[in-house]
Amino acid sequence: MINLLQEINKMQDILGSNQIVYIPSNWKIFYEYDENLQEMKGLCILYPYTRLPYKNEYTTGKIAEIGIFTFPKYRKQGVCSRLVKQAIQYALKNKIDIVADCTPEGYQTLLSLGFKESTEKRVWLNYSKVKLLKKEML
Repeated sequence: MINLLQEINKMQDILGSNQIVYIPSNWKIFYEYDENLQEMKGLCILYPYTRLPYKNEYTTGKIAEIGIFTFPKYRKQGVCSRLVKQAIQYALKNKIDIVADCTPEGYQTLLSLGFKESTEKRVWLNYSKVKLLKKEML
């Protein structure tokens, strides 16, 4: 039996990111698993949320951020492309718009599958990295 939490945390270790302790129930996870070698090939995760509908880019207000990852041994074999195609079918069926903050590798994969450059001007306040807020920022 596949332990998705364990597999996601293996991915997190490879990426040098923090591990998670549970998988939220709203995540939609697509994966490929090598039954013979009993190991994960890759993951595609949709992280859905709802926002107010906005012009042409968020017409239903149903959004999912997408994350993709192929384990090193299985790269350049089309794993992520197949998984993203499954996620796209799910999004089409459920009228969900998909957005991505891409790594350079993922950027090319998503462009090749029909994703378009956004016209949004995205900016960040990255408070997860802030250790102590200065008084003048409050």
